[in-house]
Amino acid sequence: YQDMKMHIDILNIGEIKILETQLIRYRRTRDKTNISAHNSITTTRENLETEMLLDTYLKFDNIFLLEQIFHKEVNKTNIKPYQETLPFFLGIMALESDNIYKKYWGYHKIMEFYKNDANAKILYEKYNFTFKDYLQLAKKCDTGDIFIKKYRKY
Repeated sequence: YQDMKMHIDILNIGEIKILETQLIRYRRTRDKTNISAHNSITTTRENLETEMLLDTYLKFDNIFLLEQIFHKEVNKTNIKPYQETLPFFLGIMALESDNIYKKYWGYHKIMEFYKNDANAKILYEKYNFTFKDYLQLAKKCDTGDIFIKKYRKY
């Protein structure tokens, strides 16, 4: 994730152009001995570092660039970024991920942001976002409770 954090920082501070074509391919050794080899330790490390990595986006000043980076999610959710709602916006974008750790981060950022009355008012004004909408966000993090599944059969 260190490379990804560096790329996010470069996006934030540099003048960049987003290309549609992938130009870089990561090299990986066949014997899976390199530091980024896809194994359980690397995956665990990545999962543990996810929150700190995503916090990097909270430093973004360029709202237009964020809208470009998350254009698919913006189109899907109809949630546009504003500087004053950045934690909420990024939280919604994270909830659209397939990665449960990103979803949890997103939910927590929205929860922290929404608990402030002034922020709740801004969210209502900009997105018509209500407490009912907030409660529905947990569905995005639902992976199915294994205990419910286990005991449902009894």
